[in-house]
Formats: sequence, C-alpha cells, structure tokens
Amino acid sequence: MNRPLKSEAGFAIIEALITLFIVVFGLLALVGLQNRMLLVEMESYQRSQAITLAKDMKQRIEANPLGTPCYAGTAVGAGVSSPPTCNVGSLVVSRPGTTAEITAVKTAVKAQVDADLARWHNALLGVAEKKDGVNVGAMIGARGCIADIDATGTSEVLVTVAWQGLTETVATPVSCGSGQYTLPGAASASDAVRRTLALAVRAAKLD
Repeated sequence: MNRPLKSEAGFAIIEALITLFIVVFGLLALVGLQNRMLLVEMESYQRSQAITLAKDMKQRIEANPLGTPCYAGTAVGAGVSSPPTCNVGSLVVSRPGTTAEITAVKTAVKAQVDADLARWHNALLGVAEKKDGVNVGAMIGARGCIADIDATGTSEVLVTVAWQGLTETVATPVSCGSGQYTLPGAASASDAVRRTLALAVRAAKLD
C-alpha cells in the first residue's frame, strides 16, 4: 500500500490554506461591498426625502404667495423647538378693499403660513412615521430654511432642506444647517458631512 510522501502532504496543507485565505478574502470583500451598498441606499433615501420635503414647501408658498414675506427668513426642523409664526405687519396687500377686508385677508394669509411652517417643521422631524415611539420618517438631523433671494421677501425665496450624510464629501455653499453636523466619533462639526437640496420659488403677483 502506497503512503503519501510527507512533501505531498505538506503541499496539500498549503493549498488548503491558500484556498481558505482566498475564500475569507472574498467574503470580507463581499461584506465591505454590502456595507457600501447600504450607505449608498441610505444616502439615496435621504435625498429622495429631501426632494419631497423641499417640493412640499415650494408648493405651499406658491399656493399662498401673499405670505412670502413671512416664509422668508425662517428655519425649522432639527434644533428648533417650535416653528416661527407670521408677523401680520410684514404682509403687504395692495388689492382694493376696506380696512376690515384687508385685515381679513392678512389674517387668513397668516393662518396659512403658520399652518404650513408647523406642518413642514413636523415633517422634517419625521413625526409622520414612528418606530418604538421614535420619529423615523425623515432624514438624519433634517432642517429646513427659507431664505430671501431678492432682499425684499416679497418676490423670490430659496427653500433649502439640510441633513447629515453618512460620509464626508465636498462642503455645500448653501448656509442652511452649517456647522450643525458631526459624524460619530469626530472631534468637531464638519460641513463636508452636511447635505443640502435647494429650490428657488418665485411668488406669483396677485395684486
């Protein structure tokens, strides 16, 4: 009966170890790829949420153009305890009418602005969807900003949604949420992890 030579047995062990190493290396690569795919999927989900929320506020402003001065200069969402309310004195209604009629128009416009900002604030905080009592319906640290573009607050504003990404990229020039986001384990905040999506809104002239 022929017995395998010691050298042949040694080669068989080495081959087995090499094979095992290749298999382990491949599995680790697959795990890394899966983690990367999960990051990409989460980033894509957050951006789609941001698009939805930005379009929502854009449509609200377009539907209530007289309230544009009250929408401008506001910030809601993460880091804001409660949404701001509209100052009736900032509203301009030039259409004909009695004082009482103009006051009634301004009151209705204010009520709509306040309702819109409150709904947007809650949507950014993710209150529409909860898991174990925690809001999970929006992005990480979602914030909403409405900035005056034409310096009058009556014609065009920029609606921006900001949130925290999962990796660092190039910092966005939009100021909404600047200095507010920090990756876990990082020593300080970095705008390179901040994501933003902005839409310009031009209010219709109704008067």
